[in-house]
Amino acid sequence: MYKITMQDIEDYLATKEDDEEVGVTCSGNHCLAAKAFLQKYPALPGVLIGYADISVFEIREERWKESKTPPEIRHLIRQFDNLHNGDIGRSITKREWLESQVSA
Repeated sequence: MYKITMQDIEDYLATKEDDEEVGVTCSGNHCLAAKAFLQKYPALPGVLIGYADISVFEIREERWKESKTPPEIRHLIRQFDNLHNGDIGRSITKREWLESQVSA
C-alpha cells in the first residue's frame, strides 16, 4: 500500500529552490502532494491525489489502486488549492507556499 506523510512533503520541499515550482493548484496529479508522492515512489507512472482518495496506476496489474488520503494531507491540499487566487491550475513556488504557511 502506498502512503504519503507530512515528512514526505518536507523531504520534497527540501529538494527545491525558493523560486522553483512545487506544484499546481487544483490538479490532483500535479499538486504539491502528488509531486512529493512521485518523488517518494519514482517508478510509478502517475498518481491522482484528492481530498478523499489517493489513486495510483499499477502498470503490471493494469488497474488503479486506491487508498484513503490522510487527514493532514487533505488539509494541506485544501491550503495549497486555496492559493489559486482565481487562476485554477496556477503554478506555486516553494517561497509562495512557505510564506502562505507562516501567515496561516
